[in-house]
Amino acid sequence: MGAALLLPASAYAADQLVKVGDFDSPVYITAPPGDPHRLFVVEQSGTIQVLVDGQKQATPFLDITGKVTRSEEQGLLSMAFAPDYATSGKFYVYYTSKDCPSSPGCTERVSQFTRSASNPNVASTTELPLLSLAHPGDSNHNGGQLQFGPDGYLYISTGDGGDEDDTHHNAQFANNSHLLGKILRINPASPNASVPGNIAGTLIYVYGLRNPWRWSFDRLTGDMIIGDVGQGSREEIDYAHRGQNAGANYGWPCFEGLEKNTDNPPKGGPVEDYPECTSLAVQQTVQPVHDYPHSGGSFSGAGIIGGYVVRDPSLTDLYGRYLYGDLSTPGLRSIALAQPTATDDRAAGLSVSNLSSFGEDAGGCVYAASVGNGGVWRIAPDTNPTPGPCPLTGPPVGPGKDTTPPKLSIHRRKRQRVLRTHSIVVGAVSNEIATITGTATVRVSKHASAVLRFKRATRHATAGKQVRLKLKLSKRTLRKLRRAMRHHKSKIAHVTITAKDGAGNKRTRRVQVRLVH
Repeated sequence: MGAALLLPASAYAADQLVKVGDFDSPVYITAPPGDPHRLFVVEQSGTIQVLVDGQKQATPFLDITGKVTRSEEQGLLSMAFAPDYATSGKFYVYYTSKDCPSSPGCTERVSQFTRSASNPNVASTTELPLLSLAHPGDSNHNGGQLQFGPDGYLYISTGDGGDEDDTHHNAQFANNSHLLGKILRINPASPNASVPGNIAGTLIYVYGLRNPWRWSFDRLTGDMIIGDVGQGSREEIDYAHRGQNAGANYGWPCFEGLEKNTDNPPKGGPVEDYPECTSLAVQQTVQPVHDYPHSGGSFSGAGIIGGYVVRDPSLTDLYGRYLYGDLSTPGLRSIALAQPTATDDRAAGLSVSNLSSFGEDAGGCVYAASVGNGGVWRIAPDTNPTPGPCPLTGPPVGPGKDTTPPKLSIHRRKRQRVLRTHSIVVGAVSNEIATITGTATVRVSKHASAVLRFKRATRHATAGKQVRLKLKLSKRTLRKLRRAMRHHKSKIAHVTITAKDGAGNKRTRRVQVRLVH
């Protein structure tokens, strides 16, 4: 319950915590894209406060306390503004409702609200529900972070349903009947339809998470960073480049951080004996880039609070580093993100007791909130003590242009009996969501025009998942190839595979396949 303190630090210049204001259990801070005047603070009880040029308004922006159930981990948990908020006025909230069919477990709701047409500092209370997520049995592990991604879709984090060791068996099942222990991705205009790149036919973007209470996108690169709260041993940071982790399994409850989870859950047998922990999917889990223990080591904690990659250019020592903290340990920390292992984890020289969340305004300045004493602070250099929000002079509001082509690997049999199968089959894997296209040609004589072409094949690929391209021959082309191979044991086909990501970047690989009888 102590106040936030500025601690001396040899590793950094004199960054400081500048008080923005006091609130009722603040759990999130954000701002509309492109708005350098407003800062919004989400209060757990069910209200959203707005500050205009640093001044807290007398009337809350939104008050839905009558719809919200509040407990230690329940309440109004976050909000996100639509990318076109300036014109549409649409924003979204995540809260635990008063619908509690199996108290203390209450339904989690994601709903759309709209800014008042007459007053930009007040919202209409008309609610458009988008998703209702059943959360039976327990009140904890509600997740609760909303973020719009660089692709324009709304991402939603959910906890595993509570209790210990994923008692409810949610995190490892990637289907629409088990939406807890995940990060979901939806199109708010059609919230129940799977969007391209999700796990096929589902609302699920990634799974195998325990309680991703706070996570974020790097506003400059679009990379995703998840702070997943541990159980009794480890806290973890998961990190993936833009689009790289679509469909990823982060391993909970089979793994806690980098360690195998060997607890004995309440519903019989050690975790490693859960059917879901012996599947191939778990063997292919994505490991965190950083974890830390609950005791011992240079730093310990018991509830990670994920933060942001700092893109405030005035914070020269923190710029480009991931800032995070822990609910049980006041000292904030920063780390250099990298794959497979983040480096240079160190104290940031700042301290917030009962840290509940970080936030970011439209200009890229970073904030921290305390659920204990209600304070919200901007992290600022000593040369600029104003509380913010920041002017729009720093990095772009959204991620910078993606200019990195996807990585592409090709798998194929080097000898294929095309006269029997009438096709060439090639496997391709991209490290990010991509459209993969394959073409193939074979020269049947020395004449320049004597080139036969296979039919083009196109598949949509999620990150790290192999797709199978079947390049077929038309009946006419097959007859020509059969005639050409009457007196030849084999021919060489030249195969070209191209992966194109959402930003239009392309990677092309060329391989050969020997066509045999």
